[in-house]
Amino acid sequence: MIPLVIGITIISFGAMQAAPGDYLDTLKANPQIKEGTIEQLRKQFGLIENPDFADYVSMYGKWVWNAAHGNFGFSFTYKIPVFKLIGQYV
Repeated sequence: MIPLVIGITIISFGAMQAAPGDYLDTLKANPQIKEGTIEQLRKQFGLIENPDFADYVSMYGKWVWNAAHGNFGFSFTYKIPVFKLIGQYV
């Protein structure tokens, strides 16, 4: 069962990473937001523009660690933690 769970998390993580762009790409279209601000947000949230294999391994490890501890991230759209957002619909 453990290999199945690991496989599912790897597939889920890979699918999320395969999606083109991220939320910060939408901010680039806004002329009021400076490039320096976007780069600062990339560092803050660990979003790497051109990751290599080691970066993916590191991001996967952080992702699994945070999910195992109930930290599902922050919703930029709703401006609340994702765990609270999910709790509203359960």
